[in-house]
Amino acid sequence: MHITPDPPSMTIARVRELANEMAAAPTPVVCSFTRDQLVDLLAEIEMRRPSAVPVQAAPVTIREVSPVTQYAEHRNTCNRCRAGDRCDAGKQIYAAACVALVDQARLLL
Repeated sequence: MHITPDPPSMTIARVRELANEMAAAPTPVVCSFTRDQLVDLLAEIEMRRPSAVPVQAAPVTIREVSPVTQYAEHRNTCNRCRAGDRCDAGKQIYAAACVALVDQARLLL
């Protein structure tokens, strides 16, 4: 079965009616719309939106953490690293912190 809505206009109510007809059909149904009908439908949807003012997202602040700071934070939370015996994650963060310190020293020299 193929349902083609009347060409003049399309509303949300009419789309609901068509959806109910499609659900009641004993065989699968295809519903076709013209471009004008879709434009009418989108216009109604836009008119029904609660506010036409676009909502601006809160600015995202990215906190850039240096490897040295990362290691210090990790050491404060990891009992093994705090005791002086680094865990696997602590070893990686420590290595990155060492590289960062050497890079900073090169910049100063």
